[in-house]
Amino acid sequence: MLSIKVETIVNDLVEQLLIKAGGNEKVLHFGFKCNLAYYEHVNSGGPIYDSVCGLHLLYHLQPGYGYVDVFSAITDSASVTVKQVNDWKHEASHGSCWRDIGTFSKVYFDLADKVNVKLVEDGRSAVAPMHMSEHNGPQLFGPVFSWVDAKVSIDPNCDRRYRKLVSLL
Repeated sequence: MLSIKVETIVNDLVEQLLIKAGGNEKVLHFGFKCNLAYYEHVNSGGPIYDSVCGLHLLYHLQPGYGYVDVFSAITDSASVTVKQVNDWKHEASHGSCWRDIGTFSKVYFDLADKVNVKLVEDGRSAVAPMHMSEHNGPQLFGPVFSWVDAKVSIDPNCDRRYRKLVSLL
């Protein structure tokens, strides 16, 4: 089956919509429904073990600057909207580090752990994540990306003045 990694599409859109445009006062938001599932003999009516979460990403490039700030939020429900997210994690503030934030891998392995907990609780053996099926895509009923009003500031608790905070307006 032909597939494209979500992070490849996100990186290309950030490059095109944010960096080549020279930045924006707003932040670029991506919202995803992430689902990892293990099908046990599904053709014969076997059980399906899955885990779902929402993944929100914010990208910000202040006009006139050369680095991209990235923030992430992982929610228990894929239907949580960007305006409902209160806890954002600062991932990066470097010129190129924004491309490899590691959030996609973290979500993948966290979901795999949850699927395996369900398997073990049901008396079955845990399986390697590579034997699970991914079903990822944009959030239900939402756009693939959107521009969001936000304020990005330096975290006053960070002595090195690297860590950033974001608040949606």
